[in-house]
Amino acid sequence: MKKKLKVYYAKLPNMGDLLNELLISKVFGNDFKKESVSTCELSVIGSGMDCFLKDTYIYPKYYSLYSELRAKFVSYPVNVWCTGFIFNQRNDKEFIREMNFHSVRGTLTKKRVESILGKELDIVTGDGGLITPYLLDKPEQKKYQVGVIAHFKEQNELVFQQLKDSFKDSIFINLRDDPMTVIKQIAQCEYIISSSLHGLVVADSFNIPNQWITVTDNLKGDGFKFHDYYSAFGLKPNPLNINASNIPTLNNIIDQYKITREMIDIKQKEIYSAFPFK
Repeated sequence: MKKKLKVYYAKLPNMGDLLNELLISKVFGNDFKKESVSTCELSVIGSGMDCFLKDTYIYPKYYSLYSELRAKFVSYPVNVWCTGFIFNQRNDKEFIREMNFHSVRGTLTKKRVESILGKELDIVTGDGGLITPYLLDKPEQKKYQVGVIAHFKEQNELVFQQLKDSFKDSIFINLRDDPMTVIKQIAQCEYIISSSLHGLVVADSFNIPNQWITVTDNLKGDGFKFHDYYSAFGLKPNPLNINASNIPTLNNIIDQYKITREMIDIKQKEIYSAFPFK
């Protein structure tokens, strides 16, 4: 019987973070419990890498010091799978825990980790959300032309309704709904327009052409997580800043979409193989 894993991830009520629970239990067959930075043995999908740094700027200094002190009494390392940084910060110190890197979200995170460790790493890059199709028993039938997805902090922005109304047979996909429902709705779309990273990642996992849009400055970070994700494919993304007079066409989405089925297939195999507790 597999042991219960001690996992660190952001337990927020949205599909991107809750993907961790689905993948760990349903794809890899592990029971788990959520643990802190100080006591976890596995760090997974999300932008939690900053939290393992000394004197992290993510949390107040007292919290960082508390985590560092607690970590001194933990004898096992943190196994990192598909985690990334949230900010493009460069004055890094060392990690508060011993870290075993199996994969990280993107090449930008990989380079930053290498800089901190002072050595090169031969590891996989890619977001764990790319193996989302492994959760489905069969392919979903297409029902919608366009799926519109807002980051959960932007769901009340009127421009998302304007986007939905701009396309026939479209759907607004709420990331706070049941995660499996959200995944199936994305898979049922021909195209996706999203300000949420994992709206884009899950669309990519099904090889659905999609467009990254920016709407507000409400999202945490400086856009690093998006650039980090695309760096795993060797791509530099160009987000579209959306307003009522700047709505993308389907041809716009198709023309700028550079991720191929072959690229996804390779990443899915690599990411699955990199999971350390199969």
